[in-house]
Amino acid sequence: MVKPPIPPKGHLLKLRLSRGGTKNSPEFFINVAQSYRRRDSKFIENLGKYEPIPDSADMSKRIYLNFDRIKYWLGRGAQPTFRVAWLLGKANIIPSIPRGANAFNLSQAQETVEDSKEQEHPIAGKADLDVGVKNYETEQGKL
Repeated sequence: MVKPPIPPKGHLLKLRLSRGGTKNSPEFFINVAQSYRRRDSKFIENLGKYEPIPDSADMSKRIYLNFDRIKYWLGRGAQPTFRVAWLLGKANIIPSIPRGANAFNLSQAQETVEDSKEQEHPIAGKADLDVGVKNYETEQGKL
């Protein structure tokens, strides 16, 4: 596997959606791109795909993610956009965004979620959280 190029320092990386698909059947690709690039222009790496239109067979929206690479880029400092953060929250990669939050009140909503987690589970240790993550990672091949 060829390593993607690392952008120069000072260039903010974003995990964001770029549109693909056809006129009435959109598909959104989750890409790592430099923040100054346009939506559908050159990107560093493709990390997954989101199909917002449900299939007629099972009426489910589909999300395909490369968990290892997403965690790598988040570790490198890439910032997810609001909608990508919502998708990653659905996949339990990052803490989920509370319902009713938007890009303007996101920081306030995240603070209230953190406060409520501390109140609900004051005794829960790190081992409990790690077990949940391991179970989820073993099931990721089934997606």
